[in-house]
Amino acid sequence: MGSGPFLVALGGAVGTLTRHGVSLGLGHLDGWSVGWATVLVNVTGAFALGWLAAVLARRRASRAGLLLSTGVLGGYTTYSGFALDVVDSAREGVPVTALALVAVTLAAGFAACWAGVRLGSRTRATEASPVR
Repeated sequence: MGSGPFLVALGGAVGTLTRHGVSLGLGHLDGWSVGWATVLVNVTGAFALGWLAAVLARRRASRAGLLLSTGVLGGYTTYSGFALDVVDSAREGVPVTALALVAVTLAAGFAACWAGVRLGSRTRATEASPVR
């Protein structure tokens, strides 16, 4: 079976706990709802995944990819949480918020991923030691 499942589980635990910490931390600030914390997590996760994909594309880094992209970033980001935030906003009678969550998540998420790929592509392969 190998170490793959363990790396994914370990990374997933780290990512999920990080997302939970962000939500708790932002929940104490005025003007931050769970929905907007989810947007922040998903957009920063999209940037990180774009950067990581570009950096790892030049290396043989299957274990690092499992740990970091599938594990950490898979646990950190949440499509199902985003969907529930949108549905809850619509059910609570604030459809403008629901639409804003969708629009901002999609636009900012794709832009952040693109920026991450661009930045990661500029990182020279010799700047970091090979990851395996």
